[in-house]
Amino acid sequence: NFGKLVDPLADKLMTGALIVVMVIKEIVPVSAAIALIGKEVLMILGGLFLLKKGTVVYSVWIGKLAQVLICVGLILCFFHTYFAEIQVPVHLIVLWIGIACAYCAMVFYAVKAFGGQKESA
Repeated sequence: NFGKLVDPLADKLMTGALIVVMVIKEIVPVSAAIALIGKEVLMILGGLFLLKKGTVVYSVWIGKLAQVLICVGLILCFFHTYFAEIQVPVHLIVLWIGIACAYCAMVFYAVKAFGGQKESA
């Protein structure tokens, strides 16, 4: 159970740090960073709350998809000048789709945690 909490935390810290750098470099809008980091803070607080109650909520497919899309979007940010040349911000499109999936995943986790589909630690 410890690894189930620490691994996602490492993902959150990595993506949070990278998106902050991309905001500083003016590659990603501040709104995307606020949306992503705000959601991650809520997830961490929710996970700690559930852990205190002895409940572990397991990952769902949309959460994994969200993380992949966010990582791909952040990787594509390294090619933002190319996307600016072709006038299609592919990096931001993928990133925002990933953030939207992340919010969907948060709803799934909340339903799993408080809707009766939970497992005890």
